[in-house]
Amino acid sequence: MTTKDKVAYIGSTPKNLTREANELARKQFASRNKRLKENILRAKGKAEQVSYS
Repeated sequence: MTTKDKVAYIGSTPKNLTREANELARKQFASRNKRLKENILRAKGKAEQVSYS
């Protein structure tokens, strides 16, 4: 790997490359995942309550 292959940032590191950005994205993904799981469980519960008789 030569120095041409490396990226140098002049000034501050872009927000999308920071550890804080990665942690924030992980937390957002986890909360979205939790919401989706809850919605699926709620939908399954409603489907079981429906009677077709």
